[in-house]
Amino acid sequence: ESGGKVEVFLLELPEILSPGRATSVALIKSSRKPKVDSTLFINEDLRCQVVEQLEGGKARLELLYSPTDDLHTILSDCGQIPSHLI
Repeated sequence: ESGGKVEVFLLELPEILSPGRATSVALIKSSRKPKVDSTLFINEDLRCQVVEQLEGGKARLELLYSPTDDLHTILSDCGQIPSHLI
């Protein structure tokens, strides 16, 4: 929301909650630690809302995207997926 740069590293495959909504635990690298309920705009197809701050610099995120889109494709387009998660 601040316009700053953020890097999100998903630590697990996202769990689909409903069309257009998923959850996952991630490490977040940014100049300031995002607060709960803040929104991280990844690209035009994906945004993440910080649901909970966890220990060790981890956070639980809700991934929000168009319910007609495929989350795996969106993630592939905006970053790299480690081969052991494919």
